[in-house]
Parts: sequence; structure tokens; C-alpha cells
Amino acid sequence: FAMCAGDSVHLGEVPRPPDVLTPGRGTRIRGLDFSPKGDRVALTDDNFIDVYDTRTLRQIQFHEPRDGALTLKFDSDPARSRLFRGLRNGFDVLGVPDG
Repeated sequence: FAMCAGDSVHLGEVPRPPDVLTPGRGTRIRGLDFSPKGDRVALTDDNFIDVYDTRTLRQIQFHEPRDGALTLKFDSDPARSRLFRGLRNGFDVLGVPDG
């Protein structure tokens, strides 16, 4: 980025933390939701669904559905470890391991 200061222009870059989760594969993110306990984050782009452990940033689930999701939402009851996926023609449910 460039920042003007008087008659000078200072060039810099945004620092990138070493442990940052950068979801997506060059496509738009369609949905993102945290589990009720906050220990999982799920996201969907145009083609894939990923679930990550929020403490370790480790991917714990990867799903490549045949129909792209428009949104997703964790079940609000932490006892039910599942994820709802919104589609153009309704929704379906995915189990989440170690939920």
C-alpha cells in the first residue's frame, strides 16, 4: 500500500501473521459460521465446504458436494454435531466429526 505524507509517498505492506486462516481457492466465500461452542468454523465457497478447528487452524473436514452451497449454519444445539447447507432447492445436513 502507499501512504502520502506531505510531499513524500511511503510504500509498505500489510503484515501477514504466521498463523492466519486464508479460506477459499480463488472463488467467492458463500457462507461462514462458528459452532455453538466456538471450537469449529465452517466455510463454503462456490465448490467446497471446509471445517477447521479454531484453536489449531487444522482442517478437520473437507467436503466437495455436487451442488454448490449458497450458505451454511451449524446446528444451534452443541449436542448435535451437524452443519446445515443451504441450496437453491432446499437444504441438506452434514455431520461434523469431533464436534
